[in-house]
Amino acid sequence: FFFKQKTAYEISRSDWSSDVCSSDLEILIPLSLIGIYLYALFNPGNYLPRLTNPYVDPIVWGNFCMILGFVMLFSIGRSDHLLVKVIKSSFFVFGAYLSILSQSRAGWLAGLVLLIAYLIIYRQELGYKKIILLLLAFVIVIITLYGLSPSIHARVDTVIVEINNWMSGTQKESSSGYRLTMWKMSLYLLAQAPCTDYRDWLW
Repeated sequence: FFFKQKTAYEISRSDWSSDVCSSDLEILIPLSLIGIYLYALFNPGNYLPRLTNPYVDPIVWGNFCMILGFVMLFSIGRSDHLLVKVIKSSFFVFGAYLSILSQSRAGWLAGLVLLIAYLIIYRQELGYKKIILLLLAFVIVIITLYGLSPSIHARVDTVIVEINNWMSGTQKESSSGYRLTMWKMSLYLLAQAPCTDYRDWLW
């Protein structure tokens, strides 16, 4: 459903972006982003001012918006018309913008990871000069959003405070603290049994 029917030998190593999603999804994803935004706009959930709809947690809502936006970015191919590239890039930005409105910090982190993956995959096509320019533009956008958006400023500051409290041991029970504790436990269990699964044999 998501991928075109091509074998690995038919996909060019230098330009496999056309196989990220089918031509149908290249139309449906922008329509979906517009639709879910309008629905959330006129049917806000119970998490205001975080944007979502009544049926979905803003974390999940923001994550999916970010993912759909990056699907559009990864689907940009060298053979695409300039107008098509502009449209896909616009909906990539739109998906990231919706994730920002949802105030989903997990979506922001996922966006950073996906952006790094994009730059690594397309490093030869982009060239190091463009990669540096894109990274500089990304840093400028982040600093600007942090300075101009009160919601982003508050969410980022909350993460910093929660991480400091977790590391100092003053308060481990917080949104970020729970995640850090789970990561710490996962790394510990991985170290105990790196090649096999780790289980409680009583269950």
